[in-house]
Amino acid sequence: MLRSLLKKTNGPVVGVDICSRTLSAAQVGGHGASRVPLLNCAVTLERRSRGALPSADDLRLLANQMRVAGFEGTDVIVTAPDEMLMTAVLELPPAAGGAPIDMLAISELARVHRKEPGAIAASRWDIPSPERAKPGTYTMAVGLAHEQGEKLVAAFAEAGLRVVGIDSRVTALGRMAGLAWSLQEQGLEAGLSGVVDLGYSRAQLVMTHSDGAAGKAPVVVYERAIEAGGLSRVLSQMHQRLGISSEAAHALLRGRETETDSPGIAELARASRGIVSDYFESFLSEVQRSMHYAGQRYPSLSMRCVWLCGPGAMVRGIGDRLRALLQTQVVELSAKRCFAVRVGSALGGDTSCMIAAAVAATDLTVVAPVLSAAAQAEGKPTSQGSGKPTGEKQAQRSAA
Repeated sequence: MLRSLLKKTNGPVVGVDICSRTLSAAQVGGHGASRVPLLNCAVTLERRSRGALPSADDLRLLANQMRVAGFEGTDVIVTAPDEMLMTAVLELPPAAGGAPIDMLAISELARVHRKEPGAIAASRWDIPSPERAKPGTYTMAVGLAHEQGEKLVAAFAEAGLRVVGIDSRVTALGRMAGLAWSLQEQGLEAGLSGVVDLGYSRAQLVMTHSDGAAGKAPVVVYERAIEAGGLSRVLSQMHQRLGISSEAAHALLRGRETETDSPGIAELARASRGIVSDYFESFLSEVQRSMHYAGQRYPSLSMRCVWLCGPGAMVRGIGDRLRALLQTQVVELSAKRCFAVRVGSALGGDTSCMIAAAVAATDLTVVAPVLSAAAQAEGKPTSQGSGKPTGEKQAQRSAA
């Protein structure tokens, strides 16, 4: 999590994921019979606005849907839009030499993104040194400019929602991998795993590293955005070349032709196969290259699993294609793989709310208050935080 806790809260918290086309909210509270976090509520709505920040109308609609769905409270942790976020893998001096690693990480992240160090809030976590690398501190950092964070807080406040924390999709995806691994019957093994979030504007790949130690969550060691993986690309092609609606295109992609009343649907399904195949080819090879690059940094570890989530995870055949390409286990990461879900709930098969649910699973009690003119305006001191993301600690408790 970005160490950007603006205000402490003792009540229930809602995780909100901001995507280019959708807004998702989820609330996790209590535990199921096996001490697995319980997913209580989740909603996803299509945004009417475009751009990094959702409009006031979008956020008011989200707040209203949350009330209708039975969410408790109005305190939210939100993911920073990808366009606002800064990330970097950094090589710093050995910590044993007394180097101020936290300060160096913030300064280096700011330099990479051409910002002043005092103008950003950042969180970092140590990653395992690549094999045969020279001695040093290897760390991954995410950051957000104060100015952008203030805009985010103000936009939600206008809709009656209080932002108590700002997370990143990178750490949320890593947190999901940790939660999913903790529920595997064979337990967590040493190795690499990947999470591919197939969104509308892009696909996002996150790689995690595990040394197999009991109670120790996987660590995010690599991330990459793959523009060619955006679901909107194939939907646009289907609309332009086949003349069908977005709803019909979604049904075809999911292999649910019987759910649309478009004329000549069987012929459209055949015609769409070439478009979908081109879509697969355009980005799955990029996923393979990225995973190969990350794997070269830790050649003694094998790829254990790739998790698929996001709206594109429902595309028919995508898991099989990726499995054949990577020669590894590929699993659709739905809510039931990370959380307990009440009997009869439709949330179990949901793949679109996963990041919001992972954000909601963050344990605020271990996050240091930092950042923002929003806190400064109330006369509260601010400081820079660092250390491992709270998601790792949450996953450790889940695995224990």
